[in-house]
Amino acid sequence: MKKKPELREHIGQLGRTVQIDTDRPIPLTKGLPYSLPFEKMEVGHSFFLPVYAGGSQAIMQKVRDSAGRFRRNIDSTLHITMRQEAGGIRVWRITEPAHYKSARERGLKGTAIQRGKKDRH
Repeated sequence: MKKKPELREHIGQLGRTVQIDTDRPIPLTKGLPYSLPFEKMEVGHSFFLPVYAGGSQAIMQKVRDSAGRFRRNIDSTLHITMRQEAGGIRVWRITEPAHYKSARERGLKGTAIQRGKKDRH
C-alpha cells in the first residue's frame, strides 16, 4: 500500500524537526516491577500499598510477580510475605521461608521447593 502524499510530507517535516536526546537513560521497565522498594528493604522491613475495595487479590498477585522478577534479576535472597490490612496490603521482607529449608534438606530443587511438594518415595 502506497503512502499518501500528505502523510509522506508530514513524516518528512517531522524528520526535520525532531530533536535527538543523548542524556535520557532507558527505563528498566514500566509499572510495578521495579517501582516497589524491594532494593531498599532489609529483613523485617515492610511497606503498605493502599488498595481500592475488591482489588486486593489482583494487587497481591502483581506484588508476587514483581518480587519474583526482582529475585530472578537483581537479588536472589528476596522473600516476602503479605497480609491484608484495613484499606490495603502490607508487604514484609522475610528470611527464607521454613518450607524452602525443609524441602532443600529433603533434596528438592527449584519449583518443587516453591510449591512445597513432598517426596513421593
